[in-house]
Amino acid sequence: MGKYLRLAVALDGSPHAERILPIAVKLANLLPAEILLLHVCMEPSSAEETDSASPEEAEQNFKPLVYLAQLKQRLTGTPKGSFLPPHQVLTKVIYGKFAYELGEVAAEEGADLLLMTTHGRSGLSLLTMGSIATGVLKHGHHPLLLFRPEETEISLEEALKEVDNRPPNQILLALDGTPKAEAALEPALKMAKDLKIPLHLVEVIYPVTPIIMSEPGLDYQMLVEIEKYEEEALARIAAQYLIKVVKWLKEQAPSVTVETTVLKGMPEAQLAIFIHAVKPFMVVMATHARNELGQLFLGSVAEEVLRKSHSPVLMVPIPKGFKGYGLQVEENKKPLTLGS
Repeated sequence: MGKYLRLAVALDGSPHAERILPIAVKLANLLPAEILLLHVCMEPSSAEETDSASPEEAEQNFKPLVYLAQLKQRLTGTPKGSFLPPHQVLTKVIYGKFAYELGEVAAEEGADLLLMTTHGRSGLSLLTMGSIATGVLKHGHHPLLLFRPEETEISLEEALKEVDNRPPNQILLALDGTPKAEAALEPALKMAKDLKIPLHLVEVIYPVTPIIMSEPGLDYQMLVEIEKYEEEALARIAAQYLIKVVKWLKEQAPSVTVETTVLKGMPEAQLAIFIHAVKPFMVVMATHARNELGQLFLGSVAEEVLRKSHSPVLMVPIPKGFKGYGLQVEENKKPLTLGS
């Protein structure tokens, strides 16, 4: 389990895309790691080289090399101070690549993690949730850290100071009890270990479908008891599964503190409420990233968490053929205890 040594930040020239930078700087200082300010575009690259650049670039006279150099200056040396030393911030413009190839480009540049904002505006802001982010996850094999910033008027320098003054509290890992969701275990543990903060495992169990009384004479109270029993069984299985996950994690990294929580209800809503309440430094989820962003819980939970949460979300692609670590709990097994 290696360390995060280089973080690539996908930038498109828009202030919205820059909203990921405070998180990147925070990670770079804590890990520590280098930051690679990265811009990709097809040739010809911009209005600084040719008159045949895209209308958006021509309109704003966007010059990626100049832009990244100026952005580095804002991060490493301003009259108001420095957020990172110059040697810790690199810049790179890659020509002849599509935006969905960002993941591959970042890996080729030696990055351990790619970071980008979602829900960008039109024009230069091409890094939009459901399009570029999906393409990066679909075509790549590395985790992608996504962030949907709040729609507030705040300068980059103000955002940098705000995040810098907020210490990281925990990494929240969303699980659903299936083997494929365990693909996120190692990346989440790696981040928690490197940042020296707790890892919080959360599983949401679906509510039991109400039993419809279709036969005369059925005892309503008996049906209520059956539903209660089924809900308790599901909660017990989830709790015992998380105990096994904790033991597995402790074998990999004994120094990491691991907490667990079982929630009941619809995963999208319950996770969003819980994340809003605890405000984790980062949320980690596994995803297939096939047709839509996020397939965890056999639906759009990952997409919903991204849409409603303003915490960074680390999306971990599930490798082809991945079958988990054999941590599932069968209903008829004897309940486990942490001491067993």
